[in-house]
Amino acid sequence: MGKVRSKSIRFTKKADSIIINHMKEPPIFYAKIKKEIPEYTTKQIRQRWTNQLDPKLCHDPLDEYDEILIIKLVKKNRKPNGTICWTTLIPEVEAKTGKKRSENKLKNFWYSRRGQVLSKNYIFPQDDDVLLSQDGDASGGARDDDNVLPSRDDNGVLSRLDILCQEALKYDFLQ
Repeated sequence: MGKVRSKSIRFTKKADSIIINHMKEPPIFYAKIKKEIPEYTTKQIRQRWTNQLDPKLCHDPLDEYDEILIIKLVKKNRKPNGTICWTTLIPEVEAKTGKKRSENKLKNFWYSRRGQVLSKNYIFPQDDDVLLSQDGDASGGARDDDNVLPSRDDNGVLSRLDILCQEALKYDFLQ
């Protein structure tokens, strides 16, 4: 028999402040925090911290550089069975962009683009090394926007979605 899922309860400002106060003092024990706010599971508390409350998180929307970097890093780090270890991508994205992104932000971007890519029926040729150098490392976070992204106008422009699709179509999503 499977686990019984508890009904999802929205986090209150009081619960958020309790979590934030506990996170200021290591070591962090989610079970200890749960004793003060028993209406939430330890998993919910941890996810609330890692996806919303951590003050180091950047909540700004992803820009084009971030999006293409995520695609490149997924390509580089994806396991042969198709699994993606998102927790290893977070520090890589932070090191290359200077912004800490939540696991949810990376996953939501990746999986939302996957559906868009599957609906495309064309592929444009593009250089694989836009963000990654020959040794597989990113360009060190140096951003020379003229060299990072191709740009064209309506007479042959690759739109932002087309660029992302080019990268993502290199994956076999139907495995």
